[in-house]
Amino acid sequence: MVGFHTGGDWDVKKEATWVVSNILSGGTAAHVTRLVEFGAVQPLVDLLDKDDAKIVLVALDALEVILKLGAVGGVAATTLVDEAGGVEAVEGLQHHENAKIYEKSVALIETYFGCEQEDAGIAPAVDGNTFKFGLN
Repeated sequence: MVGFHTGGDWDVKKEATWVVSNILSGGTAAHVTRLVEFGAVQPLVDLLDKDDAKIVLVALDALEVILKLGAVGGVAATTLVDEAGGVEAVEGLQHHENAKIYEKSVALIETYFGCEQEDAGIAPAVDGNTFKFGLN
């Protein structure tokens, strides 16, 4: 994945992005898992700040396939994307001039990362020097 991630010519990176995206979108869960294990998340996130709207959309679609998988090797896909800087990158696209990029980024945030309100009841209650865990 060297041409996909580091250095290399832009045309090579674009082609590699299409190849990875095609494998992710048309492959099995095992294919997706292997690509993630080989380090596909970071290069996809790195493409989200490019000026090429088509490649940004391809990267967003590929990241969505990974997020739909749920987990890879016992690690939540949302965690993998977040650790690669993907949450911030996708949030930044919510103000993009391209309507498709805007819509896709909003949908990804709402679907996979927008659960702050739902988690509010999970925090432990404080009672003096003790914590009470559980949902009300």
